[in-house]
This record gives sequence, C-alpha cells and structure tokens, in this order.
Amino acid sequence: MRGPLSSMTSKTSSLKALLLRAWRERWSDLQWGIHIKTILPRGVSGDVYNLADCILQQALVGPGPNQLVVSYLKHSLSSQLVSYAAVLQRISKYDGFHKPHCIISLLEFLEAIQGGITCRGKPEEGLLAASVLSIVQWLLTCMQHALKNMPELRNGNIELTSMLDKPAVILTEILKCDFLVAMLYLAKHECRDIYHEVVKKCHELEALLSQNSFQPSVPIGDSMRKLRQLDISSDGGVDGKPDDTEPVTYCLQALLAIEVLLNPSSDTQMFVNELLMVQRLKGYSMPRLYSEVMRACLITLNDALGMSIESQWGAFTFLKVPHILRQLHFTIRGGENGDRQQEKLEFSQDVVDALELLLQYTPLLDIMDAKCSCNCIECLLKELLRNGLVTESHVAHFTSKREAVTATVQKLDQATSPASSIPKVIVRAEPTLARILKTLDADYVKVQEALLSVLCQVLTGKSFELILAVAAVEGKLRTFVTKLLKFNECSKQIGGEGGKASQTRALLFDVTFLMLCSIVHTYGPEVVLSEEGGDSFFEQWVRECMVERGRPKSPDQMLQHCDPARVDALLAQFNSADGDFKTSQVKWHEVCLHVPAAIREVLLAWEHGAVTANDVKRILDAMRSRMCCLPVCAAAWLCSYMQVCMSWCVTVKCAT
Repeated sequence: MRGPLSSMTSKTSSLKALLLRAWRERWSDLQWGIHIKTILPRGVSGDVYNLADCILQQALVGPGPNQLVVSYLKHSLSSQLVSYAAVLQRISKYDGFHKPHCIISLLEFLEAIQGGITCRGKPEEGLLAASVLSIVQWLLTCMQHALKNMPELRNGNIELTSMLDKPAVILTEILKCDFLVAMLYLAKHECRDIYHEVVKKCHELEALLSQNSFQPSVPIGDSMRKLRQLDISSDGGVDGKPDDTEPVTYCLQALLAIEVLLNPSSDTQMFVNELLMVQRLKGYSMPRLYSEVMRACLITLNDALGMSIESQWGAFTFLKVPHILRQLHFTIRGGENGDRQQEKLEFSQDVVDALELLLQYTPLLDIMDAKCSCNCIECLLKELLRNGLVTESHVAHFTSKREAVTATVQKLDQATSPASSIPKVIVRAEPTLARILKTLDADYVKVQEALLSVLCQVLTGKSFELILAVAAVEGKLRTFVTKLLKFNECSKQIGGEGGKASQTRALLFDVTFLMLCSIVHTYGPEVVLSEEGGDSFFEQWVRECMVERGRPKSPDQMLQHCDPARVDALLAQFNSADGDFKTSQVKWHEVCLHVPAAIREVLLAWEHGAVTANDVKRILDAMRSRMCCLPVCAAAWLCSYMQVCMSWCVTVKCAT
C-alpha cells in the first residue's frame, strides 16, 4: 500500500512530466490550465505538490528564461492553482544571479503580479506575510549584487542596470500598498531572523550607495528607512503618519442583522437615526459611516452565501443600502420627514469618498468577487446611480479602478461557485416581482392559467426566495401577501367548472397556500395577519393551526368544527387504490380543516394496532401525492399534538 509521501511524490513526478510535454508541444497557457486539472484533485491546491517550484525549475533551467513556461505559472496563479505565498517564496529562493536574464524575467513577473497580491482565505495563505518579507530580502539582494559589480555597471551593462532599477521600483510600490505593509509588519514579528537580515542588508546597501555615484533610477533611501523602522502603533500608522484606518465596527453587524432579519419591511427612518447615533458615538465622518455600512453588509453577505438567508442579505446589500444612504444624505441636510427626498440629486460627495475608502478593503472585495463570480462594486455602483448618489463618470471611474486591481485575480469556475451571482440575480428578480404583482392585479376568472404558469416558474430553484427578499427590501411584501391572499380566497369558490378548470383552481389554491406558508415561516405571521384581524381562511389557519415557536396551539381546538362524515370520506379517498383525487366541486379550505381529524383517526388506529406501519405509510404517501397543502396541515396538527403530549408527560413526571 502506498503511503501519503509516495503518493505526493508520484503527483509531483506527474506534474513535471506534464510540464515537459507542455513545453515540447508548445501548449498555450489555456491548454496548460485544462490539462493540469486532470492531475490535480478537485479542490486541492498545487502548493501541496510544489507546483510553483516545479514550474520555475523548468522555466529557469537554461541561461535565459523559458517565457512559455513562465506563462504557465502566471495562469496557475490567476486561476488559483497556486497561491501568491508559494510563488513569492519560491522566487525568493532563486540565487542564480550569474544568470541576469533569468533574474530580470523574475523581476518583470513580480512587477506584473504585485498589484494583485492578496489573501483568499485559504489555509496556505497563512504563509503570505513571511513570503512578502522574503521577497523584499531577495529584492535587496538583487540590488546588492548589481552594486558589487560596479565596473560592469559603469560600462553600461543593461542587465545589471535593470537588476538595480527594477527592484527599487518594485520595493517602492510594495511600501505604498497598505495591505503589503501590513503583511511586512506581521512578518517582522513572525520571522524575526529574516527581518534582522533585511535590516542588515538595508545598512549594507546604504553603505554601498554612499560609496558610489551610481544610483537607482528611483530613490531607495526612503524605502530602506521605512523597512528599518517598520512599526504600526496605536497612535500612528507606518512611518509615524496619521492612521485613519479603523477596526470593524462590530455594533453595525448587530444593527444590520436586526434590520435584515427582524424588520425587513419596516420603515428605515428609525434605522437611519440609529446609524447617525453610531456616527456621533464613534466620531466618524459621514464617508466613514457610509463605508462601514457597505463594508459590514459585504462581510455578512460573505458569511451568508450558501445559507437560506443569503437572498435577504443580498437584496438588502445591493437594493436597500443605496436607498438608506440616500435617506441618510437627506436626513443630515434637514429632510428627515422625507419632504426633500424626492428632490433630484446630482451626486453625494460623501458617498464618492466612502467608495474610495471601501476600495481599500481589497481582500474582502476579492473574496466577494470570487464567490459571486462578478464585480460586486460595479453592481453596487449601478444601484447607487439609480438613487442619484453617484454619476455615470463615477461608475466608470470606480469600476475601472477595481478592475485594474483584479486584473490578475481569476474568478472561481462557475462549476465550483456555490450559487449564481447573487448581485445579478437579485437585480433580475426586480422586474419578475413587478410582473407577478401586475398579473395578480388582474381579474381572477381571466388569468387563472396564466397566473398558475407564472407562480410555478417562480417556485423553481431559489427564485421565490429572491423575489420575497426583493419585495421585503422594496416595501412590497405586504402588497404581495395581500394579493396572494385574495387569489387563495378566490380559489375556495365553487363555480360551474369542468375537469381542467377544477384542476387549475385546485393547483392555484395549493400554490398560493404554500407560498403564504413560506412567507410566514421566513418573515413571521405579522406579515400576513392584518392589524384589523382579517377573516380570510389562511389568516384564520395561521392564528389557530400554524406551528409557531413559543406559541403552542390546541390540537383539540383544530378539530372542533370537523364533520365526521367528511372525515370518513377523506379517509376513504386516502385509502383508495385509485390514484385520482376528486377536484370538481371541492372546497379546498374545508379539506385542509378536515385533514387533521383524518390524521388523528390514523394515529389512533395505529396506536391501537388496527393498522400497521406500512398502512400508515401508504396513507401518508397517498395524501402527499394529491396536494402539497394537505401534508402541511397534517404536520401542523401533529406538531401541536406532540407538544401537548410532551407537556403532559413532563407534568406527570414532575408530579410523581
């Protein structure tokens, strides 16, 4: 049996063989990307098998670089087959300074990728800080090597001149990036030996530069001083500059969660006032407050992706937050009662400044873009534009600025994405909701079949969740519920109907009942139950029968209006071998009210041994194969019955 070590060695050998084949057959980088996936197991990083090391070994084997193989490394990095940490660490170990063309190729490679260096939340990214510090050490070694060969430099050796100038440019850009400076600060404490070597090289380079008139094209003195004095204190930033960055505003997460999950359809003025209170308590500027709200929403949406609440958070983030920012804009300018909120707004400078701040959180935006398979900032900008908070030029500016940062960040394959792009499907759900509401406004008699077709399409996949989320954030959920209640009520009525008409009416009752149940389950009964105490069948059923946490219902009360003859007829249909279920001249609300009594009879018969477990299963299968609303009503009664039985058992146990 082969152990894990021999298996890993075998994989590495296979990778090397694939590299040689790719070079011999002159594969493009896209062909390389396709073939490499046949060797690497799905979801496993190439770092496990030293893929970056294998590629660079092959690329730098001769006196000059093999640019085709280098392109394979660039493609592997952009498609996340290898991590930035592994690539930087491997480059930092290359000591072939006697091969200047290879060194220059690596420097050009670093120039191309340094703008995209980021963490994507994978385990191997924990080595990124040490890798950044190692690459800084390597850049200093490059310059040191060039300066030690001063005679050749003075003779105009182009390769040595590049080995002096390019590291200086790369180092300067690294120290301009807050994220990479933060990585260096972490590495200073994690890898003290390497950091001491960096400081030592800085001193040696300064000594060499002071002895020679030949200098890099970019002044390097400030960069080396920053490296020697690398520090981030609570009172200032790097190099003693004022630090205007702040930690995550944790209280916003709680306020947002309450608004999204507990008050999805409520007026947002109270929430706006709460945000202004946070702004005063924290001493934030308005751009900082706007930025923190958008940042907090993206953080929580990242956590919610793949969960049942992702639609709610997606709709809130991309549809409601722009509206809240607009409301904040007018509130601080004296329009709290909404009297000015219909004014035409050219743009908000505070929102523009907030977007500049938001773009600094590159790792967060990277992981959101990767998971959502789209540019999330661009989607947010479109909604801000609709609300008049930014202009077309702002949208173009921020979109291009973000795309420049993510040019080297390959989006996750659609096949590996947990879901479709949430921002895009949320936006697409808006016109669908409008179309459904328009259809529900029509006359019930004229649109039964068309409405049934629309509602059935909505129930596929996650479409209904998305539409509910959009309806909630746009304040249309109550309207949607009211229209569904109307059609559910109309489906109760019996008219002169034939076979197909009766089946359509039955399906409409069934679909609207299930939709209303889902809405109550997700958003609470308050969304359905009117303050005046509505008398529709569904409202009565929710009050008397539907299971609610902390609100037990009486199972006996559910049965008090049941007619024994109808219960027997229902049981006969469930027991019938005939698969058809009578739909003509049936009052479906009465069937729903009598199902609990039928289930009670089945339960009692089973408890007394009159029927077997197989008989019970056959009856339940027959019931759920007819209409979906019937098992829901049966389950509601069974839950209430079990709650009462458990309470009774606990009472008896305590009494004895």
